[in-house]
Amino acid sequence: MTKYVKNEFPNCKFKKANREILKHLIDLLFEAQDRRPMFHVEGTELPLCWNNPGDWNIDYIKYEWGHLWSKNQSPESYNSIQNIALYSARCNRHIQSSMNIEELMVYGGLLAQRVSNVLTKRRLLFESENWANIIKQIC
Repeated sequence: MTKYVKNEFPNCKFKKANREILKHLIDLLFEAQDRRPMFHVEGTELPLCWNNPGDWNIDYIKYEWGHLWSKNQSPESYNSIQNIALYSARCNRHIQSSMNIEELMVYGGLLAQRVSNVLTKRRLLFESENWANIIKQIC
């Protein structure tokens, strides 16, 4: 995550104290996703979250950072901390691919509902005093 934060805070040196703040920040982002991968929905016949083929032997989802708005379509906000979310590897590469998050909502149904709910929670988080205080503490 520090590679995303570095772009927004170029004068910061990430040491042990900063890392605790970053862990808290990650926890808040994960909480805004209900502690599930970005596209995890219940009630579908097919899974929307799964691991890379090399990780089939594990019984949990391995998370990776994904971007809500792609580098090609939104280069100015690509490395923003507000542009990253926790995805399963295959959600990131096969469901969203290089589309912007809003483009996925065209599919409708449970996926669109999930995306809308998470984006609303993230917006409320980013507007919160708690978020502002944590951002101030990073450096």
